[in-house]
Amino acid sequence: MLKAKMSELRKTKEDLKQVKDDALQSWLDSRPLLYELDKLQTGLGHAKHRSNMSKIVISELESQLEATNSCIRSKSEEELKDRTLINDLSQVSFKLREEMEQFKLVRDDEHQERSKLKQVLRLRRQTLRTLQLTLRAIRSESEALSASAAEALLHIKSSQVDNTTVQLTHEEYYTLTRRAREETSLADWRVSVSAEQRHVVEKSRHSALRRLKEEFSEDRSRRKKINNKVHGHRNIARNAEEDSRIMVGDQVNSRHSAFPTAPAKPILPASHRNRQRTSKIPKSRKNRKVVKKKETSICVQIKSCLVRNVAKMWMGEWPAHKTLHTTQHKVSAMTQLSLPTPKSAVNYNYKHSGKIA
Repeated sequence: MLKAKMSELRKTKEDLKQVKDDALQSWLDSRPLLYELDKLQTGLGHAKHRSNMSKIVISELESQLEATNSCIRSKSEEELKDRTLINDLSQVSFKLREEMEQFKLVRDDEHQERSKLKQVLRLRRQTLRTLQLTLRAIRSESEALSASAAEALLHIKSSQVDNTTVQLTHEEYYTLTRRAREETSLADWRVSVSAEQRHVVEKSRHSALRRLKEEFSEDRSRRKKINNKVHGHRNIARNAEEDSRIMVGDQVNSRHSAFPTAPAKPILPASHRNRQRTSKIPKSRKNRKVVKKKETSICVQIKSCLVRNVAKMWMGEWPAHKTLHTTQHKVSAMTQLSLPTPKSAVNYNYKHSGKIA
């Protein structure tokens, strides 16, 4: 019995050794698998960590995507507003360009009318000059006539006082009387022609003065209307520009407020903005405005002086030092108007003073 139990114990020991060997062999065989399992577990932990990090990044990216989508929507709305504002400004600018073109056409027409009026004024000045010269020639002729008449009266008185007789033939007597009649008729004709010419000159003077006054009044009214229109359009354009700048500034401020990097600028009131704009205006513009005002006042002074001088010329109040006293100008004026040159009418130069026998 004891031997049987000892044999069983031996068998169990052998079985245990075999099991131990098998377990050791299985452990040795499973060791690389354990290494691989550890590696896989570490990889799984890394993968889980990465997945967690990716989830965090994905959530952040989703929030950023939502923010970018909201920014894109706001920017698209602002872009639409800007486009509508740009279209409105383009329409306003197009209207202003059309009005400026109309003003340019009106200005060109006024320049043409002004050039025509200048030509008419030059022609009238020339005619005025010629008429003045004719008047001077007629006055000198009338003075010569009066002087010759006075000399003739003196000669007649001296002949009446003097009792010396002069013997003449009938032919000489008739020739002298014929000459005297011809010269008296010529003097009367010249006096009548000068009176008619003076009447015509006075009529033309009054008509020219009336036309000049009408033209200057029309020019002033046109200029006032054009200046009022230009100022109105400039005010409209300035108001539109100010509104557009205010709207663009508000939009820019809203854009800056969407991003936290740059702080938003405070919007100033309109009065403060106008003060800043007026303070930022360069001195050259102010000087230009002053120069323009001075130029307009000088032009008005020149025009008024010209009108006064023309009126004085028509009324015969032109200064004496500017008149021409030479007979050459008188003769040239008379030849221009096809008038006879002044002669000493009824200027009898008797060789022998006395009564006609």
